[in-house]
Amino acid sequence: MEVKIYNTLTEKVEEIKPIEDNLIKMYSCGPTVYDFAHIGNLRYFVFVDLLKRTLLKAGYKVFQVMNITDIDDKIIQRANERKIDYKELAKTYEKYFFDDIKKLKILMPEKTPHATEEIPTMVEIISKLLKSGIAYKKAGSVYYNIGKYAEYGKLSKLDRRELRPGASVDIDSYEKDNSGDFVLWKGKKENEPFFETDFGVGRPGWHIECSAMSYRYLGEQFDIHTGGVDLIFPHHENEIAQSEMFCGHKTVNYWVHSEHLLVDGKKMSKSLGNFYTLKDLQEKGFPLNAVRLLFLSAHYKTQLNFTIKGLKASENTIKNINEFIQRLYSSGDGKKDISESIAHLKEEFFTHLFNNIDIVKSLARMHDIVNLANKTELDNLTRSSKSKILDAFKEFNEILLVFNLEKSEIIPQEIRSLAEERWNARQDRDFERADDIRNKLTALGYIIEDKKDDFIIRKK
Repeated sequence: MEVKIYNTLTEKVEEIKPIEDNLIKMYSCGPTVYDFAHIGNLRYFVFVDLLKRTLLKAGYKVFQVMNITDIDDKIIQRANERKIDYKELAKTYEKYFFDDIKKLKILMPEKTPHATEEIPTMVEIISKLLKSGIAYKKAGSVYYNIGKYAEYGKLSKLDRRELRPGASVDIDSYEKDNSGDFVLWKGKKENEPFFETDFGVGRPGWHIECSAMSYRYLGEQFDIHTGGVDLIFPHHENEIAQSEMFCGHKTVNYWVHSEHLLVDGKKMSKSLGNFYTLKDLQEKGFPLNAVRLLFLSAHYKTQLNFTIKGLKASENTIKNINEFIQRLYSSGDGKKDISESIAHLKEEFFTHLFNNIDIVKSLARMHDIVNLANKTELDNLTRSSKSKILDAFKEFNEILLVFNLEKSEIIPQEIRSLAEERWNARQDRDFERADDIRNKLTALGYIIEDKKDDFIIRKK
């Protein structure tokens, strides 16, 4: 089935046409493991999961590679501050990261290579760039000369003339010939890990790591490269420059970037007190499925404004849908057939999803199903209509993974008896007694809902 996506390189929504029939090869920029992932990071990874599940739903096979950056300036600095080995620090936060991924029900990539294990491939690329004159050595380091690559800036739409002296595209304080040039290999410094190569002792620059890992595991050309918008420049611009000059041709067909996450309308910052990790939200009592749904509630090309109010709204949405499904299970069979309408809304859900991952419109069609069923009244629906609704939600939940669609467990007889006693009290207009029993049921972990001629009782 056809899937379209916004390509940052061409600035157009394009149909994804795999290089290999029915196989999507995708590289996703992964974490730099020096601290806990914050919710801005996690929003990106949930988006990548949505993209991958959409491609799988459309019938494609997906081979995804996600790098683990386990050596860089921040990791080394943090490890030195704590007086521990950088590998120990990286392994600790890598474990926390994958714990978060699992909690948010994100599919694991097929490959998760570590930068420190891919040095030979980085050396292969840098050596060829040096030999061809694209790279040069200076003061023990190796740099990429962006003047040798005519298309530099094509992803970020940056004119090289905008690179003013001193406005380096690379944050590293290493000597280089031009302010725009970026480091491929960093010469050895005191209190830093190092690797020995033919062109010098040191460690890799950040950008070369992703070029090496994508090349090794996906080949000279692959379909999709994902990342946050903050990586467009300089990271992905530099990836393109070094990969294309190494391979001699275009290496990525679709560059896909997700937007930033704001918190209460502002950039997330520890100093502002609006910095959250997944653990922070758990400690506040929020269920993880509500966090996932909130991350999915905005289109990936728009900024998501994260608020506690919005998180509570997502929690209520899940609660309402779960209750709707349980009412559907316990409702009687009627004669009103809305199967055709349900099928149409379900089709639209996936049509929007396949069209640039428009999850906002997809979720709207899901709510249309709920509204239509409630308006018709569940007891009036045919068994076939209800079956179509359940089947639709099961397919939606393959993508969303936030709802509980299983029929609730059998209610114990003593609970059922209390609920019936309450119902009888209501019929006798003894509302005080009815409220007392409701409170008792609530304390026991049950919710009761009155219908026109009956009631529903279920566990919270």
